[in-house]
Amino acid sequence: MSTPNNDASRESIPTLRLNGKTTRQMQAAPLGAVYVWCNTRLDYPLHLAQYLGRTDLKIVSPNWVHPEKLRGYRQRINMVVDHATEWTPHLREAEEVLMRNHVSTSALSQA
Repeated sequence: MSTPNNDASRESIPTLRLNGKTTRQMQAAPLGAVYVWCNTRLDYPLHLAQYLGRTDLKIVSPNWVHPEKLRGYRQRINMVVDHATEWTPHLREAEEVLMRNHVSTSALSQA
């Protein structure tokens, strides 16, 4: 009977540094905040949030933050943008929409 090869499963678990800006941003994020990751590969931030006990965070890619989607949004929303996220024109426009609608408590903050 052979033992399963765990190398593949180890490769799928991201290595956590736990001393960087992302860690500090997640720790400081308001309860239930939307956390905008820098790309569409969400495995690392999801794993980090779980490790930090921040399962309340909604981890999304920059594509989730679209101005058209947010125009009618009237509920208060806290959004934290990861320090490595590129501020694209649509992300800047989304920030303006949220501020105009007075639904973002701290704008889209980069710490």
